[in-house]
Amino acid sequence: MIEELLKVGGAGLLIPCVLAVVSVTLAKGLFGVHQSKRATRKDFLDLWSRRDAHDELWQQTAIRHLFGEWLPVPVIRLLLKSSQSGQALAEISGAWDLLEIDDETHAVNWKGRRRRKPTFRRREIMFFTVLYWLFALLMALLIIYDLTPSHVDLGVNIRWVLPIEMAVFFFACLVRSDDLKTAHTAVPRWLGIP
Repeated sequence: MIEELLKVGGAGLLIPCVLAVVSVTLAKGLFGVHQSKRATRKDFLDLWSRRDAHDELWQQTAIRHLFGEWLPVPVIRLLLKSSQSGQALAEISGAWDLLEIDDETHAVNWKGRRRRKPTFRRREIMFFTVLYWLFALLMALLIIYDLTPSHVDLGVNIRWVLPIEMAVFFFACLVRSDDLKTAHTAVPRWLGIP
């Protein structure tokens, strides 16, 4: 069957077929991650029922188990006092790689001096958003170019490398932009840091 498809579509059809197989495998993997998150949630609820709220290690472990990030106990206690503690913990856990805590004073601040300014953070968000759209456009143009038969064939394998790279870059920019947007609103809201 594969030989017949290659006869009909030529050697250029091999890479899209491989991409389709990889995409299906990736989708199965993402479904498996989703299932493991469901099991993690169940494990967390079991752990929660046997809790000792004053045990600092238990608090850190429980938050790490649920949100995937080790938060310091002073931050956990501050967020648990808020009216929407679950949302606060989730948002600050997602933004924790952009924050740092002073071990002596327990003061939380942005990593890097430039990021402490809201205008820099807004520019950083805009930068990654523009990069996202640029890489998405480049990927679409490269796919259209690769599918048109009027250009000089550079070889089966090299034709699909650039669109795949653009897809990886635009996805990375999308994730980074979303993380920065969440952090830009969540950190001032829950921790009071401008």
